[in-house]
Amino acid sequence: RKDWDNFRFAFEQIFPDFFDLLFVKFPGLTTKELRHCALIRLKIPPHDAAQIMGISPDSVHKARYRLRKKFGLEHAEKLEEFLLTINNTK
Repeated sequence: RKDWDNFRFAFEQIFPDFFDLLFVKFPGLTTKELRHCALIRLKIPPHDAAQIMGISPDSVHKARYRLRKKFGLEHAEKLEEFLLTINNTK
């Protein structure tokens, strides 16, 4: 928990409104999903994200799939590109 708080604080220094904007658009996101979104926004590869979060790479891929569904992304739309637009749409 403390690690997440420290990470979130540092992340918000770089991307100030990212979590707020994301949560306003998608209020049902969990803390774990927000973590995934932050790592994707930082362009952390799935294998590294798995190590950071202490889960398997397969779990990261499943989580990303679920995020795509929650965000209503089409098959051709990239999750990374979608998350890159979040701070740009105040």
